[in-house]
Amino acid sequence: MAAERLLTAQRKCFVSQRALAEILSIVKDDDEEELATSRQTLKRKRERELQMDTPYGPLWRTMTGFVMEKGKPLTVSYLDPAALLWAVCRDGQGFAEFLVRRNMLHPSGPSQPWSICLYMDEVSPGNQLKPSNDRKLQVIYMSLKQLGGLALSKEDSWLLVSCIRSVDVKRCANGMAQVMKRFLEVFLVERRDVLRSGLLLPTANMTLCCNLGLIIADELALKQLWEDKGAGGNKLCFKCTNVVAESSDLHNHDHAGVLMSHANPDKNRMILQTDGGMMKAAKHLAEQHAVLNKGQFKTREMALGLNYVPHGCLYSESLRDQLKPITISMFDWMHCFLVGGVMQHEMNCLRVLLKKEGIEREQMCLGCPDGNSRVGLLELLWKQEVLV
Repeated sequence: MAAERLLTAQRKCFVSQRALAEILSIVKDDDEEELATSRQTLKRKRERELQMDTPYGPLWRTMTGFVMEKGKPLTVSYLDPAALLWAVCRDGQGFAEFLVRRNMLHPSGPSQPWSICLYMDEVSPGNQLKPSNDRKLQVIYMSLKQLGGLALSKEDSWLLVSCIRSVDVKRCANGMAQVMKRFLEVFLVERRDVLRSGLLLPTANMTLCCNLGLIIADELALKQLWEDKGAGGNKLCFKCTNVVAESSDLHNHDHAGVLMSHANPDKNRMILQTDGGMMKAAKHLAEQHAVLNKGQFKTREMALGLNYVPHGCLYSESLRDQLKPITISMFDWMHCFLVGGVMQHEMNCLRVLLKKEGIEREQMCLGCPDGNSRVGLLELLWKQEVLV
């Protein structure tokens, strides 16, 4: 049946729910006249499929109790991580077989748990140029680090945990910081023991032990998560303790010589932040909030490079003993190097150097099958003047 094949086929490209309903109404066969194809019916079918019970509890869950700044209370639907891993192994034979192969290379156990990777980002369906796009979504995915770099570069390796409309996130006190606090409580508190002690996965015939290891996001998403000052403060990066903005001029007035400008490329002078140091800074802000006046407290926030958000992750009592904000934070390299234009700028600089050596664009051969370059590109790159 054409409509059924269309529904069960692997997704190739995006199509809106309204367009999908119209396509199904067009392609359904004569014997499918009674088959409902409306968006409401498709939604009910999706929800019915998600009402699955697993050995680790229901797959589809909801969280409530958010502190709201405006509007009605928010209810967020999400897929439980333990039940989700069990479900994809039961329904996806290829995924289960791949897990077994990876487990042979990297055996999982309570003393050697696999690392769960969370990816968070805002997606904008619809018209990208629309001034006010209420369809924007905050999306959270999960995968496993031990699947390997090649697998993690494939969309099928990432499992959707939840998606929330950005307009609803903005209604919450402290926004995404509060939302992610609730999700981190799921991974680090509520389901921590289940994930760490091991999941007996169907068809895979293996026990998977895992815990939260990474949160991957771009600079803006990490800023919303930890509420660091970023470019709006004197400390531009929450992972460094002594790097300050060039415009602040603080490094020129530091008699101890500890502070350095963010324009200084000497990485050896950088003093990296620690998990304990960041948690201690957040605790200090919480203690000083009721002591200092508004102006003094704002100065203290600028000095520490953090915003005080009482409903955020860093200020959660339940997360205090489990949270490692520096260790688990990873900047998304694709956003940093590709979307941000760093890679394009470096390649343009390389082309200028190559052109000075008489090598035009048509002559470049960066990936010959035999590993050799027609124009001796590797030898050229190692020449002293090019390195300088």
